[in-house]
Parts: sequence; C-alpha cells; structure tokens
Amino acid sequence: ALADVRNKDIGSVPIHLRDAHNSAVKKGLGHGVEYKYPHDYPGGYVKQQYLPDALKGSVYYEPTEHGREKYVKDRLDYLKKGR
Repeated sequence: ALADVRNKDIGSVPIHLRDAHNSAVKKGLGHGVEYKYPHDYPGGYVKQQYLPDALKGSVYYEPTEHGREKYVKDRLDYLKKGR
C-alpha cells in the first residue's frame, strides 16, 4: 500500500465516501450521496467500492490459514462469492 501511495497516481477518494457533514456540501458536490452504511444491511456487509478507481482490484491484505485469520479468510471468500 505504501509503495502504491508513493509511486502511483492513486486517484481520489470515491465521492460517496467524501465528507458530507453539511447539506451544502452534500447537495452541491454530491459528497456522501449513494453511500451505503454497512450496519444497515444483513450481516453488516454491503458491496461498495472503497478504493479510488485507480486502485480498483488492488489487494492489500490476504489472510493466512493460521489462527483467527482462517476465520477472516473464510468470511472474505464467502463475501466475494456474493454470499
């Protein structure tokens, strides 16, 4: 991740993730519009893009089969398959 930040044009934060603390910003610039709050969805998960377009498809964490990471790996695999 650090190498990408240092060496790539990583693009901008997706507009739905940008600060929308006041209605003028939200209405005028679209910040926060179409954001899906994961805790409002079953299982606390919703398919949503979090990385900038330039980094779409990049992977920065790959859990192992060891200890609790196995649980994390299984959960991520389940979510990637569309549940």
